[in-house]
Amino acid sequence: MPYKDPERARLNSIERNRRWKKRHPDRVRESKRQQYKRNGAAQKRKWVAKNREKARTTFRVWAARNVAKRKASAERYKQRHGQELTKRRFEWRKNNPERDKETCAHWRSQHRKEAVERERHRVRALRNDPAKYLRHRLQMNVHRDAYYARKRAAKGSHTLNQWLFRIAFYGWRCAYCDVPLTPKTLQKDHRIPVSRGGSEWASNLVPACKHCNVSKGNRKMPVSHGVSNGLPPRRFPDRAPYDLRRTPLT
Repeated sequence: MPYKDPERARLNSIERNRRWKKRHPDRVRESKRQQYKRNGAAQKRKWVAKNREKARTTFRVWAARNVAKRKASAERYKQRHGQELTKRRFEWRKNNPERDKETCAHWRSQHRKEAVERERHRVRALRNDPAKYLRHRLQMNVHRDAYYARKRAAKGSHTLNQWLFRIAFYGWRCAYCDVPLTPKTLQKDHRIPVSRGGSEWASNLVPACKHCNVSKGNRKMPVSHGVSNGLPPRRFPDRAPYDLRRTPLT
């Protein structure tokens, strides 16, 4: 057998492979797909770990050129890992409350119509559960009161659970006339009105019926009100008519 130069043999083999790949591009493509399925994901993770900035830039360029493919891929991933994504999202929001607020505010500013439609859909779904829907309405009242308190430069703030605790403290009864209250007749009153220097702290809030709330106007409520009139508030009743403190927030 005649002598063959190893380097020349290597170059000839490379040339033959190149010509074969040029004649069979479909088979080459399929072979690469199969190879990637076997060990491509692990190699990709290693490469991304070593070249994070380059990987981010490459992905952004690809995403800008393939918007439809990106959305379809995201939808498929959500269908396969829906529960895992929900759990991870909940943990992230719990650990990053400030960034979560900024992200949500930025998204709402860019998608106003979609944000309104999502909120309407959420409220419609809540109507099937009266307890959760009532908590939603009370939560909206808390947000509204906080907004007006900021406009009037009032001190303090309170949460929904603190307001529910105050309602249960009075046994779901009006702090002025002791009439039983329902979610429809319940109103929030400030012992010391905000217009006269009152705060938004929970200690300044009392439940009241519409008649007493309107009749009181912007007058101050004495600290001993109710006790001196022989109508002490029902502290921590065994079962309030609408005890929602055990219902989780949505």
